[in-house]
Amino acid sequence: ASQLARARPDGYRFMTADSATLALNPALMEKLPYDPRTSFSYLGMFARFPLFLVVHKDLPVKSVSELIDYIKQRNGEATYASAGMGSPHHLAMELLLEGISARMVHVPYNGAGAALTDLIAGRTGLMFSSLGTIVPHLKSGALRVIAVSGSERSSTQADVPTVAEGDARLKGFEVYAWQGVGAPAGLPDEVRTR
Repeated sequence: ASQLARARPDGYRFMTADSATLALNPALMEKLPYDPRTSFSYLGMFARFPLFLVVHKDLPVKSVSELIDYIKQRNGEATYASAGMGSPHHLAMELLLEGISARMVHVPYNGAGAALTDLIAGRTGLMFSSLGTIVPHLKSGALRVIAVSGSERSSTQADVPTVAEGDARLKGFEVYAWQGVGAPAGLPDEVRTR
């Protein structure tokens, strides 16, 4: 993003503009080498997707309500993994914990792949993840999905309730990650159209 912010708006340089880079980083970091409001020309969004709340196969919970009881019984000692500090995965879990007035131990990883590896191995108990990365592990039985973070159920996982459906204490819970395409600020209209 910082390189793109300094690039010429000639139509040859683009970036995947995602929720972390454009929405989360400005809220989490004191200084950024770009301003998401003025440094880029936006061409549009190409993906918006909910996250799925998955647990290790041996975690004794099958619903959001059971998970809340599990978390509260452990008084801040239960663990959850994320794809890294400030990632949508991390902040989705923090929003859930805030909604139930509870704490957990956050175990941040350098990416979702490493977090899933340790979740499958049982080193952590749960995490939010995108569907594409967890499907093989759901099929194998290594993980169990208990909720989806969107406002509606997933069309591909229609039997999985939303977090809000899972427990009344989380009414209104809604989290999405998204990605779009950005270019340097000042991209000429003819280049944008092309």
